[in-house]
Amino acid sequence: TFNMVGKRIGIFGDYDTSFGKLEVLVDGKELEYDFQINTKTLTLRTLYHACAFEEGTHNITINVKEGKVNIDVIGFD
Repeated sequence: TFNMVGKRIGIFGDYDTSFGKLEVLVDGKELEYDFQINTKTLTLRTLYHACAFEEGTHNITINVKEGKVNIDVIGFD
């Protein structure tokens, strides 16, 4: 959990078929996201991308819902 200032967030990392699922909450709510990974190859990819919130300070929570998730970079603006 962390705070950010901006209006969008992207989560980037490796993905493999053995990896699990993640949940991203913005201000305690699941947002409609623009993209969440559904490919089944091992490579660095955008795992999650959302632009559905207003500019400002937001509380971000990332939960691993099952299995494991490999996050390399979290970007926001």
